[in-house]
Amino acid sequence: MTEIFGKCPICGHEVNKGYKGWYCSNYVNGCYFSLNKNMRRFNDIIKLNDEDVRNLLKGKSIKRTLTSGNGKRYGGYLILEIKNTYVNLKVNNLVKR
Repeated sequence: MTEIFGKCPICGHEVNKGYKGWYCSNYVNGCYFSLNKNMRRFNDIIKLNDEDVRNLLKGKSIKRTLTSGNGKRYGGYLILEIKNTYVNLKVNNLVKR
């Protein structure tokens, strides 16, 4: 039995886990939603786990340490952003220090 991680934010079908990450079960009908286990955000590699994906699919944010363009490290909360056929992790808020 395939574990369900939530509802696809594009078409509403189930999101399942595969070898490289999570994907919409409706991909055979053209839904393009997927999240890789290692997502790239500029020069950062964001490693996702099952709990992260469940939270993102519920509309919640996940906290990560990120790198600015000049190499400084900072904390940020990431959310899912979907534009046309592109699925991205977008900074929602910065962590106050």
